[in-house]
Amino acid sequence: MSALQQLLRTEFCPAPYLVYKPNKQGSGQAMKVHLRLNPNWIETEGGNGYFERPKDQGLFVEIAPQEGTGEGGFAKFGWNSPGLVRCKWGMVDVTKWLTSYREVRFMNAEVPFAYRPGPDRNATPNVLSTFHKYGQHSTAINYTFEPTRSILRISKSKDLARSIALDLNEEVGLAAYFELSLNAFLRVGIR
Repeated sequence: MSALQQLLRTEFCPAPYLVYKPNKQGSGQAMKVHLRLNPNWIETEGGNGYFERPKDQGLFVEIAPQEGTGEGGFAKFGWNSPGLVRCKWGMVDVTKWLTSYREVRFMNAEVPFAYRPGPDRNATPNVLSTFHKYGQHSTAINYTFEPTRSILRISKSKDLARSIALDLNEEVGLAAYFELSLNAFLRVGIR
């Protein structure tokens, strides 16, 4: 594969966006956001077609716990740990996040009412909440916009949840990655 073909492939499978938050107590967190799409065109009669999208592709968001020290004395994170939380974001999740980001950070407004956690949505004006259910498994995602930082919390159960605080510059990087993901979703017809 040529360098140009490899570069074009990054439209659908760019390097992950990583944020590391180690601490001396060993209770730090790291976040990985990774778009993994491998569009496969399916020809149909009449010259039309569509992109097939296997379930193992998409936009994955992970929060890993800090697990001791690695080479050079740097913090090590459990990307394969049972304490890792992972969720897959779809187009609706990405567009809700980008809309909330715009409202809070650029318009000096609140997260749209319908995107806040219930039952008292008025009590959480700066929290975006979304919920995924796959068969017997469910995931709750909350993103809190604070004046000088934000907090992403992913909860798989009452016993398995992780949070990471993002500085504003890290949030800008996250917004850019989500924009890139949205563009890729639109190009291959992901809804």
